[in-house]
Amino acid sequence: MLQYAQAVTTTLDPAHRDAISQNGLPRFLTVDEVAGILRCQPEKIYRLAARGVLPSYKVEGRRLLDPVDVAAFLSTCREGPTLSENGRR
Repeated sequence: MLQYAQAVTTTLDPAHRDAISQNGLPRFLTVDEVAGILRCQPEKIYRLAARGVLPSYKVEGRRLLDPVDVAAFLSTCREGPTLSENGRR
C-alpha cells in the first residue's frame, strides 16, 4: 500500500502533493476546518457533503474532506471573468 501511495504522490502535480502526508496517506480536513476556510457554518458543509456536491468520507459518523476535492469544488463555484495570461480580462 505504501508503494501505491508513493506512486500516486509522485504523479501528482506540486499543488496536490501537500494533500499527501509523509507516510503516504492523504491528509484530511474536518468539517469545521472547511467551514472556516469557506467562512460558512459547518451545517452548510454537512449539507453539501450529504448531497454529494462536496465529496467526503464518512468514518464512524465523522465526515472528512480531501483538500484536493475542496479545491476542485471551489473551482466549480467561481463566477465572473478570469484574467488572461497577459493580465487583461
